[in-house]
Amino acid sequence: MDPASAQRTPDPQEMIRRLTLAVLALAISTSLFADTNRYMVVMKRTASGTSPRLVSNSVDAAEHRVRRFENAGSMAMDLTEAEAAELRRSGDVASVEPVIDIYAQSDDAPVQPTLSFVQQEIPWGVRAVHANSVWSVTRGSGVNVVVIDSGIDLQHPDLAPNYAGGYNTFDSTKQPIDDHGHGTHVAGIIAAADNAFGTIGVAPAVKLWAVKVLAADGSGKDENLVAALDWAIGKKKEVGGQWVANMSLGAQGGTDALAQAVQRAVDARIILVAAAGNTGRERLMFPAVYDGVISVGAVDAQLKIWSLSAYSNSLSIVAPGVDVPSTMLRDKTTIAEVEAPLQLLAGFPVTGSPMANVLGGYLNCGFGRTQDIPSDTAGKICVIERSPAGEDAIPFGTKARNAKEAGAAGVILYNDDDVARADYTRWALVDDDETYVFPLTIAMTFASGQKLLNGIPGLITESYRYREYGPMTGTSMATPHVTGVAALLLALAPNANFAQIESAIQRTAQDIDVKGWDYKSSWGVIDALAAAKMIAPGSFAAAGGGTGGGGGAGQQPPPTTKRRSSRH
Repeated sequence: MDPASAQRTPDPQEMIRRLTLAVLALAISTSLFADTNRYMVVMKRTASGTSPRLVSNSVDAAEHRVRRFENAGSMAMDLTEAEAAELRRSGDVASVEPVIDIYAQSDDAPVQPTLSFVQQEIPWGVRAVHANSVWSVTRGSGVNVVVIDSGIDLQHPDLAPNYAGGYNTFDSTKQPIDDHGHGTHVAGIIAAADNAFGTIGVAPAVKLWAVKVLAADGSGKDENLVAALDWAIGKKKEVGGQWVANMSLGAQGGTDALAQAVQRAVDARIILVAAAGNTGRERLMFPAVYDGVISVGAVDAQLKIWSLSAYSNSLSIVAPGVDVPSTMLRDKTTIAEVEAPLQLLAGFPVTGSPMANVLGGYLNCGFGRTQDIPSDTAGKICVIERSPAGEDAIPFGTKARNAKEAGAAGVILYNDDDVARADYTRWALVDDDETYVFPLTIAMTFASGQKLLNGIPGLITESYRYREYGPMTGTSMATPHVTGVAALLLALAPNANFAQIESAIQRTAQDIDVKGWDYKSSWGVIDALAAAKMIAPGSFAAAGGGTGGGGGAGQQPPPTTKRRSSRH
């Protein structure tokens, strides 16, 4: 190197010294009461390399709440506006930007009767992407999938078997426990275990990791997302293997720190999959918009584009995202229902009822008066109509008590007039003796009550329980379908890179809507079987599967003009 060029190359230690002096000088000159904000600081890369650890060790880490991201090449810290401005002017850092908000990309689906999952069910989305047709060859065993979300329910019976560990970006001393529900639902779409009950994921044998970046309200900061990617890069270095990261979240804009973290993860050969967004507009959310990220839109069960699915010329693929059933956060939401042969009737919780499941025969117990209850009620379920309003009305608690004293194992209260009095949230069991233990009691509409009494034979199961399974809607639900398929492909072709995985997914997609590529559906709905046959044809040769596949097999790869920019 000639002397002139040596003078132009910044010395890392000199950069650290200048940065330290700048921050300390501002800390002294700025009022102790000046407001601070949270900033992401991206370091400049020099010939010798400037580590966030070296720089942050040179400032008061406690005062500025400095957080280092070694693998992502950035830091987070508290700064006043004056301190942030001085850092930008110093020339010692690449960028200093305020942190931004990120959000989950889903909505609760309408509450409807759902399968109780006493027996295992293959969700419609798994079938729609033909993932179950790949399971005879692979179920994703050995591949690591990290769900970057609100955490997961670590004890959920469908998630615990595959859980490998994780990280909480809010408090590294705590487990990534889900207190929102979004991450648990996403994780189940990918990796719900094949265990003869509940649901089953697209890739039911992967190693499942969870990183908590969203709080109880479903929001977080890009700092949390950068921390998650930093952790994933480090964990991959530690344990090796193939990795896929699911990001069913998004922000309206991006930052240099987030863009760099994404690029570092891509460089580490982590397959990144992100939600396009639920805006319904021609603009993808971040990080889905970045280069090296598979962006995912949503379709319904008829494979029609969901009206709120974001789109653009950089959309990678679409997948099932409407009313998708999966694992739910236990101990958060409840469900009341009656399961009969070939039928499931929706119910409503009644305040004061214990949680339980009762299997048995049922009887018409009139209005629940003592004289209405049959003599052979013991061990059965009493179906009781709501009393007409007026002086002769019988309190719900009295009805349930009469049934219990006759030996009933459970009570179903059905409305007498769904039009006039259908506020089930106010239905409650009240008794003078506050210690009285009522039997299992749920409410039901007049129509459902009549349907039950007029033609459903055999035993029924009355249930009031925490809801372990249920539907949600959004590009958040579409994204894990693609993540699961990517895991299946990596299990078949461990050396495949991002370009090969994305190409296999897009070239074999099930074409929908406009023929060929289009803004709203990209190349179509992902097809696990067709993509698997393309990326690992030899794995299917023994079964005579050939190299063909789904409806879009043989499509040309996307034009290079439709690649995403990594700029924000």
